[in-house]
Amino acid sequence: MNRNVLIYMALLPLAVVCLISKAYSGGPYGDPRYRKKGYHNGNKVGTVFYNYGLVANVGELSCEWPIGSGHEYVGDVSPMVAVEAVDIHGKVFHNVITCESPVEFRKELSPEGKFWGFEPVPGYDNPNLDEVAMSHRPQSWPAHWPDKPPSWDGYWNGYFGRGVTNADQESYFVMDDDADEEFDFYPDTTDLSRRGMGLQVKVRGFQWSHVLAEDIIFWHYEITNIGTHDYNKVAFGMFVGTLAGGRNDSQDDLAWFDIKDDITYSWDSDNRGAGAAGPWSPVGYVGYAFLESPGNPYDGIDNDGDGKDGPGPVITADMFLPKTVRRGESVVLIDYKTYERMVVTMPDTGVIYTYMGKTFRVRPGDVLTEIPNNSIDDNLNGLIDENEKVHLGLKYKDWITHAGFDNLLIDERRDDGIDNDGDWDPLTDDVGADGVPGTGDEGEGDRVPTP
Repeated sequence: MNRNVLIYMALLPLAVVCLISKAYSGGPYGDPRYRKKGYHNGNKVGTVFYNYGLVANVGELSCEWPIGSGHEYVGDVSPMVAVEAVDIHGKVFHNVITCESPVEFRKELSPEGKFWGFEPVPGYDNPNLDEVAMSHRPQSWPAHWPDKPPSWDGYWNGYFGRGVTNADQESYFVMDDDADEEFDFYPDTTDLSRRGMGLQVKVRGFQWSHVLAEDIIFWHYEITNIGTHDYNKVAFGMFVGTLAGGRNDSQDDLAWFDIKDDITYSWDSDNRGAGAAGPWSPVGYVGYAFLESPGNPYDGIDNDGDGKDGPGPVITADMFLPKTVRRGESVVLIDYKTYERMVVTMPDTGVIYTYMGKTFRVRPGDVLTEIPNNSIDDNLNGLIDENEKVHLGLKYKDWITHAGFDNLLIDERRDDGIDNDGDWDPLTDDVGADGVPGTGDEGEGDRVPTP
């Protein structure tokens, strides 16, 4: 029996770009001069990666499985962040920020040939070595971590805490989009030398040799808006170039997206690969999965479905039908700067709301239909961008009846200080921000979950 193993190039808990700004004045800024390479080989998957976001590359051993076989499954991987904003001329623009790829059509270059995208921020590795900082190589660490207090000096900057190496291998680097000068836009009013959209990304790779995770690399992206502009529309995605069967055998590859399990996977149609050592078979499946992403804390919908057992109404098909709004009917208006809702009675003169500098008026007799993905509550029910294909059957908040307001898993946030899923024990888990008990750091012993 052929053993076809699905190799998850998985994404760990993924923090979406903060819509609200968190300003950091001054540098350092991402710069291509600080580009470095790393190599993950902590289990049966081995791959080259770079501190400007690229995983795998042409001409280098990329997502080899199993290690030592020479069989490659992925050509290149890059995170992607898309943002809508208004430039200094008052023009709305859409910017897609990614990292430089060997694929030509994905390269955004200035007229002078400078890459417009993510570049590494200095200070997060040993400046005297040409390698990315990794948990199992103390010589690759900096003398001081720029994002940690001096008490972390000499310790691994671990996701699970100071000096904690939960994974067999953990990599860490930081990048930003300062190099992107494509648009007439300055993301930080306190630092006009900063360009791009003011996005900083902390990236970690994880590998465990345990049998349940030995065929997996986990990637974690923490994306923060460090400028002063607040964004209403942000999207995160991944470019993935799969090569099931190797670089010389990609012409017969097939792919599929499993909606139920949120896995995109690719396989070789004839189950025969090609490489430097000649043909090989069987060929495994390679997959990319979003394991977790934070819920949208503004739309009033339980996007990830984890609140299904809690209180609240359920989105039904009739909620997507066009409806005629009538005088005296209760409608919900949203302040799109604070996302606060206000229930009002539809007057004869209608109601007005503003979004992205545009004013919208709704009058009695108007027919309202929700338009997905425009970030507006078109039908005035308090929900933003409810989508029948995505949200049918999910719990939601009803601002008119207040049903669902006591379900903490609707509009959940990572920084809300609430143990939303109920797995936090103050007797064992109240260890503060550094993840290590007994250090007396911020948040330790306050009986509140600390990010």
